[in-house]
Amino acid sequence: AIAKNLLDKTGKDLEEWLEVAKDRPEGKKTHQIEWLMGFGLGRGQAQTVLYFAQGMDLDYKDKEGLVRDMYKGRHQVLFPVYEETRDMLLSKWDDVDLHILKTYVSFNRNRQFLIMRPKGGELVMGLALPEDHDDERLIPAKNLGSDRIVWSVSIADAKDLERHMDLVDAAYEAN
Repeated sequence: AIAKNLLDKTGKDLEEWLEVAKDRPEGKKTHQIEWLMGFGLGRGQAQTVLYFAQGMDLDYKDKEGLVRDMYKGRHQVLFPVYEETRDMLLSKWDDVDLHILKTYVSFNRNRQFLIMRPKGGELVMGLALPEDHDDERLIPAKNLGSDRIVWSVSIADAKDLERHMDLVDAAYEAN
């Protein structure tokens, strides 16, 4: 979706950005992303352009395999919690798309508003809420995979989700 929206959002389509990316500096991926951001791209847009410039395809074919990989090993016990939470959220709204990426699952309305991923033995829900959103349940999000996600909560079961549903609703409405 990011690649398709580049023309509307930036004035250049993916092919034009790939031409720009040919001149990117060598070195670490983070430096290349920052370099692309210097042309006015957001982080997600820069990452998308870089992935395509490196010959990668962001349309992962085996989405269920990606989810299985996320929830293997010590995170395997969290898989039923993920499934129940995912199903509960998708049944709540009919205008939400699910995007499965390598390290997290993203819930998108107009924009990404929530991500879920196992981290540190917990199922973490990252929320795209304003930075000044005041709620003692929120923990500042760190390294969850998206710059839009500034707050997080951990959930152990569907009851935890129910306790945090007002925060999820607020993130949905804000995006």
